[in-house]
Amino acid sequence: MSITVIATLGCQPGQRTALLPLLDALRQATLQEPGCLQYVPNLDPTAPDCVVMVEAWQDQAALDAHIASTHFQQFREQAAPLLASLDIRLLQPL
Repeated sequence: MSITVIATLGCQPGQRTALLPLLDALRQATLQEPGCLQYVPNLDPTAPDCVVMVEAWQDQAALDAHIASTHFQQFREQAAPLLASLDIRLLQPL
């Protein structure tokens, strides 16, 4: 069963611009992963320090492999000082 992930990244004030190139590199690498169906960063015009990632994965194994990937771990390390909050929601279709 597919999994949709909504990840809301709350940036430190004024740090969204610094986060965007990191997200772009992560997106490019992630779209090459087996089981990645969608990986789209979205800007929220009402929240200037926020990025909302919409992801779709073939199954939990694909998502687990993504989380364990080198490029995701590098992103987490590089992005940590830029982030104030992170909210991740895992959704399954009806």
